[in-house]
Amino acid sequence: MIYDFASGFDYLSNGKSNYAYFILNLILSIIISFFGCVYNEFLILFCFGLERDTYNQISQRSFTEQELNTLNNVMDQDEDDII
Repeated sequence: MIYDFASGFDYLSNGKSNYAYFILNLILSIIISFFGCVYNEFLILFCFGLERDTYNQISQRSFTEQELNTLNNVMDQDEDDII
């Protein structure tokens, strides 16, 4: 986009460069790219609970649950041995 604008082949209105259209298009493209990275989990935002359903957080929760299940099983076995 920047190359086309600088070369003068795009964003023309009545033979003149249309700066407002170029800036609006550039800002919207940056916003779309940013949110695309967030959606695809290249960027993980740790605010407003947006990290909750990411692969990293789900993996951590499942690992923690596995540890708790293992610990509960060991404690149950110890209680059975005592009785």
